[in-house]
Amino acid sequence: MKNFLLLFLLTVTGACSRPVPDRQHTREIFNAGGLQVITSFANRQQQTMSVLFGNTAAETCALGGYKTHVPGEIFKLVTFKQADNKYWYGSYINGAVQSIETITTAADAPEHLEYRLERRHGKGGETGPAARISYIFSHSPSVFP
Repeated sequence: MKNFLLLFLLTVTGACSRPVPDRQHTREIFNAGGLQVITSFANRQQQTMSVLFGNTAAETCALGGYKTHVPGEIFKLVTFKQADNKYWYGSYINGAVQSIETITTAADAPEHLEYRLERRHGKGGETGPAARISYIFSHSPSVFP
């Protein structure tokens, strides 16, 4: 009877313990604040995945091939570190946010459009702002039927 009681107590205390969270599979969620997804892409060599968000003006510009920009566009490129997907072998999901880069357009004069690049939460690239803006605009938008 004592052995049965001891086994019962060990089972109950073992069942009530909390599992230790797995830090490797912890995901970080990014709130885009009402921006739509324009495209997403991955870099296997750097083990990153990126999502390009934009407002309605930015989405219209992207669908037009980035040829006609207007003031008020907001593009936001969020780069995540890849993490293994524990539910699907051989696949990856977004992990921690590595960098956030925001491009905004503003008009100083009616015929002159200015691009501003703001980098937060990481380096976001080793190139200058003009090259980085060109790189971000080089990605084709995802089009769904």
